Amino acid sequence: MSDDVAQLSSRGTVTLPAGLRRELGLSEGDVLTVRIVNGAIVLTPAVLTEVEAYTDERIREFEGAAKMTEDELRAARRAWRVTRRTT
Repeated sequence: MSDDVAQLSSRGTVTLPAGLRRELGLSEGDVLTVRIVNGAIVLTPAVLTEVEAYTDERIREFEGAAKMTEDELRAARRAWRVTRRTT
């Protein structure tokens, strides 16, 4: 790996050199995390996972399959922020 050069634009955009993107398997639209480590900017490819918004019906399916006691279900509903009983 060589020392490639990137330039910061007036909008704060940094373009990674094409060879570096190819070497890392990065393509347009990929998401990177940014952090500072010992004064250096560290970019790391991020893994994004899709979030599912559960319907009341789907929550009932989870509850039915979980085989939890009523106390455990109440605690889970509080943790899930389900404010009404769904069973």
